Amino acid sequence: HRDLHSFPTRRSSDLCARAFAAGVVLPMVGSLVTVGMVFVAGVLMQLAVTMANARRLVRLNQQIEQLFGRNVSDQVLSAIKADPSVVTRPQVRDVSVLFCDVRGFTRTASAMAPEAVAEMLNAYFEAIAETVFEQEGFLDKFVGDELMAVFNAPLDQPDHAVRAVRAARGIKARLTTLN
Repeated sequence: HRDLHSFPTRRSSDLCARAFAAGVVLPMVGSLVTVGMVFVAGVLMQLAVTMANARRLVRLNQQIEQLFGRNVSDQVLSAIKADPSVVTRPQVRDVSVLFCDVRGFTRTASAMAPEAVAEMLNAYFEAIAETVFEQEGFLDKFVGDELMAVFNAPLDQPDHAVRAVRAARGIKARLTTLN
């Protein structure tokens, strides 16, 4: 290898071309290793961020299922998962509310064993919940033997009143069979 300083230096590109033609190898291994390490580090960081975002999304979906999974239909749950802000931002809207309770529950329940009361309420609430979910309603409250279902929340349902009436009629038909 020849000394690079022996070349006349007009421009740096001329110097590089003459050095290459003369077979002079410039020390580039360190630079190439550094570039490679920076590239690998960047790819690993991007992978870590992507995995963290995926874990955060899974956790968010699990929280949504825990909060709403038993109170909404699968279609409504999917819509909430797609846009969780639909349930977090305050809204003023017209809704249809459906209340159901067991006629004479206190008198009936007082004459039954606690296990039988629990079994009756579970069957009752299951029948009502299925009917409300068929109309994509939201089960807002269970208080004793009372259930409150809301239509047109959290998702828009222009026909919410019709859905509430269909749910009420469906509940009446199911309870006739259940009774």
